[in-house]
Amino acid sequence: MMDRRWCWEPPWKAGPRRIGCNPGDPPMRNILAVTATSILLVACGDASNPIAAANGAAGPVVKPGLWEVTTTSHFDLSETVKLCMEDALETDRDYLRADPGEGCVAERKTIPGGLHQITRCEAFGLKSMVDMTFTGDAEAFETKGTITLNQAPPVQSSRKARWLGPCPKGMSDGEAVDAG
Repeated sequence: MMDRRWCWEPPWKAGPRRIGCNPGDPPMRNILAVTATSILLVACGDASNPIAAANGAAGPVVKPGLWEVTTTSHFDLSETVKLCMEDALETDRDYLRADPGEGCVAERKTIPGGLHQITRCEAFGLKSMVDMTFTGDAEAFETKGTITLNQAPPVQSSRKARWLGPCPKGMSDGEAVDAG
């Protein structure tokens, strides 16, 4: 069983980063950061719009516990992990409302059942754009996104997640294990 930790620091934020955010980490490990963010995006808000918190509503309604997350990458590679989300939902929920960082601009708008967000960054001569769509509710969500860096071809990925129940004993908050 492989133990991996996700990270919350966006790639444009300066300072130390947790495992999975470092440029040398395998790309499939980086999905955990986006997955956790996706859970928060889909989980926040009022009853009529589960994504409203990203635009200023009050707090997460997502169920804490064990999530099964399947990610499909640009090259049709797929990985399924089980991710324990407990206290991280409370402590990091304000991440979505935070300023995206120096050199970055985030545009968010609600769509039926979700949120569409485009984040553009420019630093050290590099330009990047992340275009993500998040849909779902407190027990299931789907994200689709495209990442573009300078003139490189866009990279696409998608994730589907569903809530499985409480985290098993011995599994730490933020811990991810292979689902197989």
